[in-house]
Amino acid sequence: MSKRGIPSYSVKAKREAWQRAKKAADAVEATALGKREADAPGGAVRQERLLLDRLRDENHARDVGEAWLRIERHFKNGDEGQRVIRGLLDAVTLSKNITLMPVDYRRSVKHLKELKGFADQLYVYFTDGIARDPLWMIIAGDRLSNERNFRDMIVSLERIRLFLAGREQQFSHVFGQIGLTREIKAPVAQRAVFTAALSNAMHRIFGKWLDEVVRILTDVALGTETNIDQVKHARKNTARRRGRTEA
Repeated sequence: MSKRGIPSYSVKAKREAWQRAKKAADAVEATALGKREADAPGGAVRQERLLLDRLRDENHARDVGEAWLRIERHFKNGDEGQRVIRGLLDAVTLSKNITLMPVDYRRSVKHLKELKGFADQLYVYFTDGIARDPLWMIIAGDRLSNERNFRDMIVSLERIRLFLAGREQQFSHVFGQIGLTREIKAPVAQRAVFTAALSNAMHRIFGKWLDEVVRILTDVALGTETNIDQVKHARKNTARRRGRTEA
């Protein structure tokens, strides 16, 4: 134990812990990713496998080993190691996809709301208003005489309404989860999203914030130089956007 109460691990202990981390990574790869030769170039599975390769890289043995020693103290059920690996994979996939999201996400959500409003208006018109529109009946003629086709059209409109409503809810939820704002630029956004996602995964698994572990694994996964303040800021920013107070 160091003077500040922070654990100090030997090189041997770190290397042995790295070997255990590699076994967890191997197990997740075998069950979740399938055969390497089936990977699509640049696909999500390929990105996830590259992350596992970085964890198993000799150059990262000390860092991964130290992170593993820090989390092993909190193991209770025996499956926590693989759950951490899966949390890493989810975080890296989300962070890689952040570049595909609209720069101005508020405008994107607003557009979805407008489309849903239009769909609602169409649904109301065709289920109610059209019956009181004699001009439409004159123009449409026989095309409205087939009740089955008309009912199918109503069903299609309802499906469109539900689809747009679901998309609006999903978009709002995702942006809230990752704490994305227009002020976060692409280079910073990837790290912010990764650290926030991994922090939340650690909290779900262990019931506590493991900021130092997240910092270490973020640098291994993304090749960055991250400090504790950046980790805390990312997760607290996410918690604020989700209306939570636990941070």
